[in-house]
Amino acid sequence: MNIKKLSFLLFLLFTISVYSQDKKIKLKSISFALGGFQPYSGDNGNANFFVSLDFTFKSNNNLFTTSLNRGFDIGLYNFGKRYNLSIDVLYGREIKILNWLKLELHTGIGVFRGSYYKNEGRKWKIVENANNNKNHITPLSIAFPSKFKLLFYLNKKSSLGINLSTNVNNISNYIAYNLIYQKSL
Repeated sequence: MNIKKLSFLLFLLFTISVYSQDKKIKLKSISFALGGFQPYSGDNGNANFFVSLDFTFKSNNNLFTTSLNRGFDIGLYNFGKRYNLSIDVLYGREIKILNWLKLELHTGIGVFRGSYYKNEGRKWKIVENANNNKNHITPLSIAFPSKFKLLFYLNKKSSLGINLSTNVNNISNYIAYNLIYQKSL
């Protein structure tokens, strides 16, 4: 089983186990974000696109989120060989600004994996032979993520907004800027 499938299964199992452990904890929302990604440290380039899937649970005023994040390339002649994958567990709070405007702040811990091809150090590049695993590097690191969601509620159950995510790790610290759709349950 490859790392992508295993990571997704662990993410799904953790989400289900959190939800089933305590009846006071309710599934609050599911959100999907799509946008851009830019490292702010490290010299290993950037990925063109970033997607995030969050499951947020609520107990009293506390938010507990499991988050699956992926930055990736899409090219005209290839599907892209650079990516990052982050699986995070976050704690957060919701701040009501107006009836239709809320801010969610989250921070936590996670696991970050990056993928790039060796070229004069740790810089990413498109390689002529993508099947050459000798130069393919996929480091793993503990990560400390934060998310800031500014949500404009369309109605009681749906919101659109802006999601800024940061991730501090040993491989490539980054910021992701996304448009987000959140469905409250």
